[in-house]
Amino acid sequence: MICNFFNWDFQEILDENLAKLKKRFPDGFTIKDAKREKIDWSEE
Repeated sequence: MICNFFNWDFQEILDENLAKLKKRFPDGFTIKDAKREKIDWSEE
């Protein structure tokens, strides 16, 4: 597993991911909320 290779704490990665998702979806995940507009990164 890549976590072992880089000596990362798997639980810490999971906790950070959950915190990020709770911030993004405070009322829980829905397909509707997950849809975001595409960003055209080449647009100036």
